[in-house]
Amino acid sequence: MNIPKKQKVLYILGYSRSGSTILNIMLGNIDSMFSAGEINNYLKSAWINDHYCSCGKTASECEFWPTVKKSMEKSLQIDPTEIISISQKLENWRDLVRTRFSKTDESKARQEKYDRFNSELITTISELQKKEWVVDASKSPVRLNYLVESNALDCSAVHIVRDPRGVCWSLMKATRKNVEAGVQTDLPSVSYIATIKSLYLNAALAERVKRKIPTKQLLVRYDDLTNSPTETIEAIGSMLKTDTSSLLKLVESDESFQQEHNIAGNRLRMKRDIKLRHEQSWKSELPTFQFFVITLLTLPLLLKYKFPLNRRLSAD
Repeated sequence: MNIPKKQKVLYILGYSRSGSTILNIMLGNIDSMFSAGEINNYLKSAWINDHYCSCGKTASECEFWPTVKKSMEKSLQIDPTEIISISQKLENWRDLVRTRFSKTDESKARQEKYDRFNSELITTISELQKKEWVVDASKSPVRLNYLVESNALDCSAVHIVRDPRGVCWSLMKATRKNVEAGVQTDLPSVSYIATIKSLYLNAALAERVKRKIPTKQLLVRYDDLTNSPTETIEAIGSMLKTDTSSLLKLVESDESFQQEHNIAGNRLRMKRDIKLRHEQSWKSELPTFQFFVITLLTLPLLLKYKFPLNRRLSAD
């Protein structure tokens, strides 16, 4: 009996402003991988709306995403608004906890439809790009939980974490809408208290789902990625048993990373000349009072992920 081959997915797990976008772009420079960006936003960005792809064209003008849509319409009867509604419900941590205690026929049907759509989408992307791996930079641990449970997908994960004080500082700065630059709406500032609450929840859920794939997950700190990229890339390649030499060559020669069709994610994806740089402005710009308060409130995370407690600037 032939067992269907599962589609390989490398999932970037983490939290906003933690380096997931640059990691996603970097991984797309490995010969066997295609980085699609935040696949959980595909329907909103490329099917219902006409957001900009990282190739510089809108989703409808892009040479890749309309082909994906056409293929999906042939293989599945898709109601995008229904799938979006199901995704929003399932990818909510409260629903995950609730269904673990009481799984109704309705919730099972929702999950089956969700799984069928995502499996078909990721497999279609892989087949059209002729790549062994698809990188999904959606970050959400709840989404990863459902992808891991899929019978059609073989999931591995890179969990990227950044110093909580850097995350808080980045999210405290508002961003104005700039559609062509990849910012679809105004992004208001987020209080560091709200960010800290979300960081703890995200970390707890991430550790929970990683236990389901103990040999297929790797923790990467943003500082290690940017300061010691060669070692980090080699560690990812070793976990995946995948040749990463094409990416290593770019890093070692300090060449710009290439990217093709990231449909959703941080505005960095819209830049053309992308190189790896260690962003640490928070160490000099975060006000002293906020630095000490955030350090105190996030001390368990700082210790867990082995971040230094001081804010000494490291060499670039």
